[in-house]
Amino acid sequence: MIDFESALSSIRKKQDATIQEIVALLNASGSRQRVLFNTAYEKRNVLVGDKLFVRLCIEASNICGNSCLFCGITRKNKKLKRYKLSVGAIKNIIRIHATQDVDIIQLSSGEGNFYTMQDLSEIIKEAKKYCDNITIGIGHKNFSCYKKLFEDGATNYLAKFETSNAEEYKIMRPESALKERLEHLNYAKSIGYRVASGNIVGLPNQSLYDIANDLLLMKKLGLYMAESSVFCPTAGSEFENEKKGDLDLALNCIAISRLLNCAPLILASSSLAERIGDAFRAGANYISIHAAPEDVFYNYSIYGGSSRKRLTVGHIDKFRKLLVQKELNAGCVIKN
Repeated sequence: MIDFESALSSIRKKQDATIQEIVALLNASGSRQRVLFNTAYEKRNVLVGDKLFVRLCIEASNICGNSCLFCGITRKNKKLKRYKLSVGAIKNIIRIHATQDVDIIQLSSGEGNFYTMQDLSEIIKEAKKYCDNITIGIGHKNFSCYKKLFEDGATNYLAKFETSNAEEYKIMRPESALKERLEHLNYAKSIGYRVASGNIVGLPNQSLYDIANDLLLMKKLGLYMAESSVFCPTAGSEFENEKKGDLDLALNCIAISRLLNCAPLILASSSLAERIGDAFRAGANYISIHAAPEDVFYNYSIYGGSSRKRLTVGHIDKFRKLLVQKELNAGCVIKN
């Protein structure tokens, strides 16, 4: 049995860890968690400084052809109000909200061919007028599509793998397989994209060893952006009656991913809104703000649905202050 102190000492020296060492760190609580966070906080400042990176996320459509068990926009959810923003509406959101505070513009949608290649190219070219850092998170596409959108100006490709457990992945994502997900991420990286990915903490049947493997997979992928979000049961999904994920465990994931140097940018997810200060304290330096209409935001119910916290431009100054606070439990509740 590996103890916390030896595991922390090892990961600090190597920026790498065994599964057993990561499990020892994932179990950290109380004073040990404070030490873990302090170490990750200092590591972040050494590696990337204390700049807050801001992503403007545009949830373009909640129409999806998949039936993922954890997700509220599954095609099986007959109660969800579906929407698809027009290209004009998306471009208008970009014009209004792509301020000097925004470092990244992200286009997100359910999976399917609901926007043509011309639509996607037009949106990316508009976003490029305001920001050089453009992320697409629109599900699996043909590899030729990725290449064309990269040529049009997209710079980042986002596809969370959610779990590194291949058997559980296939159960939760019936239309895909973990191997296929990783092929898309690796292909995108091979043509020049910086890739973003990550896991969900608290999925049914998930073990600490699964989470440890998730973190090692993040490191192996050589990510630009890493995300550990909390599982939030969502009405209309197969997992709507399951237990919410543990926030402290997700925060420990953030700290460990920083110590493993999984990515320059590590997300303080809106699923951690009630502990956002602690997410920064644990090594996060990147947040996602939402500019689409409110009904759009709450109907983009990948997980959380009506319980999602809407983070906006108005929160940015508060985030910047929280990012540099040294006190643990500086987390504030971000209200809608």
